[in-house]
Amino acid sequence: MPIVAIVIWIVLPIGWLPILKNNLQMMNKRYLKIGFIGAGRVADVHYNALQECGEVAQLAAFCDLRPEAVYSRQKEWGVPGFASIATMLDSVQLDAVVALVPHNIHLDVMKKCLERKLPVLLEKPIAAKMEEALEITRLSDEAGVPVLVGHNGLFHPSLDRIVKFVSEGWIGKPLMASAKSLQWLDFRPWDFRKSLEQTGGGAWMDCAGHLIYRLNAILGEVQDVTGFVSHQARDEMEGEDTAIAVLRFASGVIGHAVVSYGCKLPGYEKDWPSGCEQMLMVSGDKGMVEYHICPDPHIRYYTELEGCEIAKPGVWEEVAVDEPFETSFTEQMRHFLECVNGKQKCKVTPMDATRLLKTLLKLYENQEN
Repeated sequence: MPIVAIVIWIVLPIGWLPILKNNLQMMNKRYLKIGFIGAGRVADVHYNALQECGEVAQLAAFCDLRPEAVYSRQKEWGVPGFASIATMLDSVQLDAVVALVPHNIHLDVMKKCLERKLPVLLEKPIAAKMEEALEITRLSDEAGVPVLVGHNGLFHPSLDRIVKFVSEGWIGKPLMASAKSLQWLDFRPWDFRKSLEQTGGGAWMDCAGHLIYRLNAILGEVQDVTGFVSHQARDEMEGEDTAIAVLRFASGVIGHAVVSYGCKLPGYEKDWPSGCEQMLMVSGDKGMVEYHICPDPHIRYYTELEGCEIAKPGVWEEVAVDEPFETSFTEQMRHFLECVNGKQKCKVTPMDATRLLKTLLKLYENQEN
């Protein structure tokens, strides 16, 4: 019996060694420490995205100018909150930051981060003014660290399917495009989108980028923009609540984009994205594709051509989008962390985002009276 006991005593520890080794590895694993600059509404989707990437990175700290936000988010997220960027960066050693602040202070935030060589995921648009965007681009190039601008819709797999359908020629020669984003955005008392100065415009500046960068991915760059802006429904907004733009792409495709924060649709009284309707359409001389982003995400394909795996010729084919809306934020965060780790190059650079800003600003410059 003593011999058996000795054997058991020896075997059991040996059997447990892989488990103990794994536990030690988990304890010693190096996670990327991420800081959030800004803790408003959009921080929720970025926080959830970061949680989905928990095997790689963790939120380590955040900052916000509003004391009530610091207090509530500390309790919710379980990490230290600070009243300023400088205090956070001085207090916590971070590997990267996510900047979620009003458009007009993007440059100031980027200066503080890039002088410390911190990689940044910067929410769109890159800035409120062209000169600020160009300066952010210059500073990013000089810093030599990853800077990803948050065109999150480019990371949703449904867009890849549409790009593939069009690029393979199933709609024939692209002729025209249409895009819309309609909602009654529920403004918080502190929401910067009510301010013309902080937003750099109104609904067009804040929201149209999501439509334009998707169209750019499908059709190439926009060359000319004209249209109208209107301020009739939202008295609390200093900028436009509705805009319609006519677009001409460098390829010759023409189209239009409509954006409004003044449309009450079913579910508008709930928080975004409830009550929001977004969709894109691209048509050609042989077919068409419609991308219904929300609500009820789905894609409708049509082609006259034989041999398409997705749609039979001459018949609309509707395919549900199984991946949730939040997938775009999760995949964007995953990509950013890969960039921080040196495994990928940023898919959306400051220069890319500056070209988008130029397109957005053209509407204000060329709007019809």
